[in-house]
Amino acid sequence: MTDEQLLEYRRVKLLERDKQLAKLQEENSKLREDIREGISLRDHFAGLAMQSLLTKASITVGSDSVAMAAYHVAHQMLKERSRGEKRDDT
Repeated sequence: MTDEQLLEYRRVKLLERDKQLAKLQEENSKLREDIREGISLRDHFAGLAMQSLLTKASITVGSDSVAMAAYHVAHQMLKERSRGEKRDDT
């Protein structure tokens, strides 16, 4: 294979790879949209709170208790968010 043929082969392979990457990025974007549409803000906040609760070494309670605590934190976050919006409106 000549140098020119090798360069052309590599160029074609890079173009194929770029097309595949673009397709994967588009699919990833669609999946993220689907996920965002299917989860409430309360669930999102609870998930964030649960991650934090579960990373604490002192947490030794059952998963039900962690879930209840996470949703309690989410509820408080939503209440505070609501208060902030009311303050912004005045």
